Amino acid sequence: MTVRNSLAIMFGTLGIIILSISCKPWVPVGLIEFGGIMLLLVGSFVSAVGNVIVARKKENVHAVALNSAQMGFGGVCLLAVGLMFEGVPDFVLPARFYAALLWLAMLSAVAFSIWFHLLKTIKVSRLNIWKFLIPVFGALFSWILLPSESPSVPAVTGLIFVTVGILTAGEK
Repeated sequence: MTVRNSLAIMFGTLGIIILSISCKPWVPVGLIEFGGIMLLLVGSFVSAVGNVIVARKKENVHAVALNSAQMGFGGVCLLAVGLMFEGVPDFVLPARFYAALLWLAMLSAVAFSIWFHLLKTIKVSRLNIWKFLIPVFGALFSWILLPSESPSVPAVTGLIFVTVGILTAGEK
């Protein structure tokens, strides 16, 4: 790993930390927030393992099969957590719900298949820098779509750090 990549990861991680704590900077993290952070870390770990497998065994790994296994495992974990906290759901939902669910499942499968294909052609450390955009877009979409959400100085500062990290990694 180069110094530039290390700096990019440092800036990106610092930005994500600032962005994550910006909504309640002076309040200790509660059990729900801690659980959410732990789930994100586990998801990131599982994703990293998949990325390393694809990068090391480029010819022997079928991207769609690995993607299906990861999404299936993640789905089972989410279902287990949902059942523990919410119980058995009422499956009588409008057809629009099932259409949206199917569309999002297909979109995710295609996106992750493209991601694993890119892992075969681009260095993992270089490609993973772009994952810092996930929470950035999450924050941006929440500010746009949720009336109760609005940008704060710490949140925008976090976004700036993430942007600096991505730009640092992208420089030649």
